[in-house]
Amino acid sequence: MHDYLTAGGRKISKSSGVTVDPVALVHAYGVDAVRWWLLREVPRVGDFDFRRAAAAVWAIVEQANRYVEHSRPWRQPPEEREVSLATLVRACRTLAVQLEPFLPTAAARVAAGVSGTRLARPEPIFPRLGG
Repeated sequence: MHDYLTAGGRKISKSSGVTVDPVALVHAYGVDAVRWWLLREVPRVGDFDFRRAAAAVWAIVEQANRYVEHSRPWRQPPEEREVSLATLVRACRTLAVQLEPFLPTAAARVAAGVSGTRLARPEPIFPRLGG
């Protein structure tokens, strides 16, 4: 069971009339984005296994981002760039496998983007908020 959530600074509660329609959230942002938010950001009472798992998955993303910033493949000679990009493709494939139990649709999109010998044109996994 989750602790309480807030909307507009007020506790979400049917009795107080402060509610959020989860179906509307899914329509606006997608089921995987809402799941990810719940797993990563919403405090839980009791077992924190999902939160730890989400943190471990996010660590893969952060490490890959640091790798890109450090290696700067766009500035590397072709043979070094090939190695760097192959490392990043492997990280994305690992990420897809690790995401699958939590976000099956997002995991499939990540996997599809790095399958085969030619990479697909990149697309955001989740819609950008506020923009």
